[in-house]
Amino acid sequence: AGNTHTVALKNDGTVVAWGDNGYGQTTIPAGLSGVTAIAAGYQHTVALKNDGTVVAWGGNAQGQTTIPVGLSGVTAITRSNGGGLLDKFLANRNAAKKEEAIPAVSVKPESKWFAFLQR
Repeated sequence: AGNTHTVALKNDGTVVAWGDNGYGQTTIPAGLSGVTAIAAGYQHTVALKNDGTVVAWGGNAQGQTTIPVGLSGVTAITRSNGGGLLDKFLANRNAAKKEEAIPAVSVKPESKWFAFLQR
């Protein structure tokens, strides 16, 4: 599941999605089939097809849905647990409560996350 959306892979190789669609993350591309794996990011979704190609849709603020030209032969996809900015922030906050050291997250003042992180 993503931040506020969920995706499911059906046994016929199609995908269904529900929840927040503010960035198009639950709008399945027309004709998408032959899917063998799915991953949901913060505001995007990725699908691996049985031919080794990848399809992605939803938020693309950091290029996360821009598939590299010529990408093929992919065998697995994953959402990185702890890899997102929000995940790092929450880990830092929770570690501070436990007095554990976790590397700091750098956020520029112009970032959309800056105001959120200042709370």
